[in-house]
Amino acid sequence: MKTDEAYSILDIINEDYGVILTKGGNICMSFLMEEPECYSLSREDIDSRDRMFKEAFRFLPDGCYIHKQDIYLKKAYSPSPSHRSFLDMADARHFEGRPYIQHTCVLHFVLCGLKSLETAYQISPLAYKENLHKEDYEKLSDFLEAVSNCTGILKSLRDTRLTPMNGTDMRNLISGYSNLFADTGSVTDIHIDNELHAGKMNARYYCVCDETMFPENSISSYVKDGSLPMSNSDLYHPLLEGLGMYLPYNHIINQVIYFEGNDKLRAKIARNIDIYGSNSSMSKSIKVQFDKLDKLQEEILEENETLVRTFFSICIFDESQTVLEKAEKSVKETLNINQFRYYIPGYENLGRVHFSCVPGQISCMPVEYLILTTLPIAICLFLQCSGYRNDDEGIYVHDRMYQIPLRKDIWDAGKKRVNARNGMIIAGTGGGKSAFTLNFTQQLIEQDYTCIVVEFGKSFSQLCRLYPDVSLHVDYDGKTPLGINPFDLQGKELDNNDLEMLSGIIQRYWKHMFTKDESEKEVALTRFIQDYYEHVPKEHSFEDFYHYVDDNYKTILERKNVAGKYFDLESFRLNCGEFLPGQRYENVCKDTKIDFSGKKFIVFELTQIKQDRFLSNLVMSMIFTIIQKKLLSDRSKRGVLIFDEYAETAQMVDTATGTGVHSSVAFCYQKIRKENGAVYTIVQTPEQLPDDENTKNIISNTDMLFVLPTKEVIYQSIIDRFKLTRDYQIALMKSMRNNFSGPRPYSECFMRMGENYATVTRLEFSREKYLAFQTEGEIWSELEDKARRMSMQDAIMEYINEHK
Repeated sequence: MKTDEAYSILDIINEDYGVILTKGGNICMSFLMEEPECYSLSREDIDSRDRMFKEAFRFLPDGCYIHKQDIYLKKAYSPSPSHRSFLDMADARHFEGRPYIQHTCVLHFVLCGLKSLETAYQISPLAYKENLHKEDYEKLSDFLEAVSNCTGILKSLRDTRLTPMNGTDMRNLISGYSNLFADTGSVTDIHIDNELHAGKMNARYYCVCDETMFPENSISSYVKDGSLPMSNSDLYHPLLEGLGMYLPYNHIINQVIYFEGNDKLRAKIARNIDIYGSNSSMSKSIKVQFDKLDKLQEEILEENETLVRTFFSICIFDESQTVLEKAEKSVKETLNINQFRYYIPGYENLGRVHFSCVPGQISCMPVEYLILTTLPIAICLFLQCSGYRNDDEGIYVHDRMYQIPLRKDIWDAGKKRVNARNGMIIAGTGGGKSAFTLNFTQQLIEQDYTCIVVEFGKSFSQLCRLYPDVSLHVDYDGKTPLGINPFDLQGKELDNNDLEMLSGIIQRYWKHMFTKDESEKEVALTRFIQDYYEHVPKEHSFEDFYHYVDDNYKTILERKNVAGKYFDLESFRLNCGEFLPGQRYENVCKDTKIDFSGKKFIVFELTQIKQDRFLSNLVMSMIFTIIQKKLLSDRSKRGVLIFDEYAETAQMVDTATGTGVHSSVAFCYQKIRKENGAVYTIVQTPEQLPDDENTKNIISNTDMLFVLPTKEVIYQSIIDRFKLTRDYQIALMKSMRNNFSGPRPYSECFMRMGENYATVTRLEFSREKYLAFQTEGEIWSELEDKARRMSMQDAIMEYINEHK
């Protein structure tokens, strides 16, 4: 038999919606269905989804089939690097050809028994509805309305989308199914014996098609997910989900529900109970069947459930018989674990099962293969999870099942998930936060973000060397110039924002902030700044401002109508003079003419000055100046500010002014969310942050939460501080485990984007990226030594060649 002869599809009558007409009088409407990602459903979620499916399906009329078809195809990952950088190309080589499973879910609604359909279509394909008999027309109208209501409910499910399939998609699906997805562009001979053969493909079916194949005990809607290493939490998935994305072979799952008619089936059960009951003493099997029917009737009466017929099958296929044997072993194991018996059809019965599952042809399924049961039990056989979905843009991590690159949108310009794109990265010592943050930052640099990093360590130094043209590493020790000149406005006019910024910096130099009762002093200072810019056209700096004020003090007082008591020249000279050449803090203000405007990756390394609280806070204030200029001034550019080891930063308080960095960062979290920017802080635990309003403001303005594997006490702190209430998110977070000893070493990360979306992703590095992100140890030392003689890229390649 040829595949184009096997299917009695009359036509696809709507190219936009892919409505199929069959010669047997069926009409089929098909929808592509996106489902939640694996590992993302709790027990409550699964039960809730089952209830919603039941609510949706109750609209469907008698004579209607639901045919849910899940198609899983083996694929080899083919990268398409968006950049041609050293690390991007290294990753592309590393993941090239990585095997994974591609999942497509299609939901078919099929109405059968329209006797006048074929004749009406032949009379007028464009107006076939008008030529239907009245009875068929009413059935069709009821069906279309029911499908509309049903899909409307299903679309409200979390992480679920339904999209009508168009004519092209339907033809590709039918053609693919007919050739077992080996070659969709050709017509293939089909041969059936104990297996199905289509071209080079061989297929076997396993069917749950009789009441005796159900588990002896009651059917549960969910079971524990045992696919991950043991952890501090239990994950769950629908009953037969182990046959879905978890099965790494080509396979198709068919889940069928037939609404034959509730009253009709109730009457049939009553008749069968009478028949089996009167003959139960004749045979043990009859007695078993009688007991099952009697129990089913009891459940129906108690719960008033809708009766349906159902069918479940899995088709495994491959060119290799060896692979097919492995797939068969996995299928049998999963069915046995869940206490399902199964039927393996061959020859004619195999043909009936296979060809009945062609879209639109499900009414050809032999009635003896349809199990009489209740609607909730039939829904329990549904698979409800899919693979990981890529966002349209974002950073690349790796999925948890097959470890292929996965793109997640951490910016969310369309605000689909978050309102504030600020983030926090939480991980204990050795948890991998440096590698995660470096990977995160490296990708942002390549995507043309402006990244400013404040760190206490040297985690980012090698990353700077990999991008020397756009990077600036300021390793400030208090002795060398910091190189920040906030007085240089780069040719633009002084505005209120500049005035406020410069006033704040000078007040810090002055070693005290003006109080509310001394607002006149602050006004006086701003007038002195205005006068300076009005009379000095270029080469602006703090040193020049100091001398201008010293030389023109009385003239400025008169010109700006300021009383001397509001600007104490002696106090200004004494305090601010410490920032002049030859004085203690001369290097804070020394202008090295660094062009910050030409850099998009700036790292401030502050380890050597962290003991000097005043200097640390002063430098942080200067850094906020750069933030103002680099991140907030141009809303057309995306910018990210990262505070590494933020716990140390948060504790800094300026002893002269009593002002803490933590309050400035909290303000930045709030302000930057209104600009085109984001702030990220990296801590070991939320408990490191002060328990004050600033921390509350930071957390309330944080929608991007990244947690790496850590201790139970830290998980609990995260739950409490971030008010995590969804069971599946908490279970996901606690399910993480790193594995650095396997054939594909990886770390894991819990990503929560807004309140409604969370997932766990993996991070696997190419050899080049692994070396680039070293932050300590012998490897780091050897690379540092090489980088003094050559570029970091060449140093990494030389190291790889020497350590093959």
